[in-house]
Amino acid sequence: GKAVGGGAVNVKVERGITNGLGILRTQGYTDSLEMLDHLLAEMEEQGPGVLRSTSWTYVKNNYVVILGCLQQNGLALEYASNAFKNDHVLVITAVKQNGIALAYASEKLKN
Repeated sequence: GKAVGGGAVNVKVERGITNGLGILRTQGYTDSLEMLDHLLAEMEEQGPGVLRSTSWTYVKNNYVVILGCLQQNGLALEYASNAFKNDHVLVITAVKQNGIALAYASEKLKN
């Protein structure tokens, strides 16, 4: 069966993929997953600070990409947009991966 309550996340993820594709094509990527693979490889080598790099600026508003980053390294939450720092699913994902990530959640979610 399908997990209850995951529908909103799936819709958001699909919307993120759709919105992100136009941006991705201009960057030479064919899809979100190809770009995510590249980004995760860079994060693996250099840590989540790679998200600070201007070459990755455009991904900070891509829900799918940020979710993938947080699954690998919760501390990437530091470099996510403010809206994402206030997103329950993203913050939980980050904190599950690394408890220290809670420090980067929005004040609202910390309380």
